[in-house]
Amino acid sequence: MDYRDVRELVRIRHELRRYACGGDLDEASALISKLGQVAARDPVEHAAVIPELQRWRMKLGLQER
Repeated sequence: MDYRDVRELVRIRHELRRYACGGDLDEASALISKLGQVAARDPVEHAAVIPELQRWRMKLGLQER
């Protein structure tokens, strides 16, 4: 995983924290999907992010799509 991908993961996580305090759930869902897509570029990172994706969905009250 290169530096740009890591920075993108950090940016997405920051945005998701903002949505956790209230906001557009469709946007939050899109960000969760994007987090999974970026992490999927690296098998080790992807394995680590899968539980995080589930936690974000639960915290935001989103069903898996």
